Amino acid sequence: MTSPARVPVRQEDVPLHIDARCIAARVAQIGVSTDGRGGQPVIREVNYPTDGTAVIASVRNVSTNGVNAEDVTAHLKLYDANRKELLTGISKLCWLNSVYEMVDINVEETEHVVLLVRKGGNTFIPFKKCVTTSSGDYLENGKVIAPPNLAMIEVTVLNAWNRKLLPSKFVNVSVETSGLCASTG
Repeated sequence: MTSPARVPVRQEDVPLHIDARCIAARVAQIGVSTDGRGGQPVIREVNYPTDGTAVIASVRNVSTNGVNAEDVTAHLKLYDANRKELLTGISKLCWLNSVYEMVDINVEETEHVVLLVRKGGNTFIPFKKCVTTSSGDYLENGKVIAPPNLAMIEVTVLNAWNRKLLPSKFVNVSVETSGLCASTG
């Protein structure tokens, strides 16, 4: 019996290894400003009092082979305290300091995805949606009102091909009269 002939593997067929880590989730003071190009709103972390706070998850690229994580996005599922699923399929989330629903995370850099916002007494998940017009496609801002019994958020960080860059992370959240609370589970 003869062995099948070995075919050499082309470099472009070898998947890139990206080692991304979700460091933690935390609550941050936020402000909304516009970018300098198109006037799109951008969520930014600030160090002065505002009426907005957000639960953010920090994602770090710790790749040891020098590969940048490109077109990184995140997907959420929402649960109550009994782990009953409340909402599925919130994608194209907002990232701090970005007008886009995707970010590039260079080696040894960290980006922050916005999971939940409390602003003006309202609690919601901000996201981007693609709108197609006769002039072309563009991103529009949207928000999903958070269910009142929200207790946990499952965060899945994906690459451009919808492959997980790291295992899903669970973030415990609560909305108190004094503000948002978060911890990783």
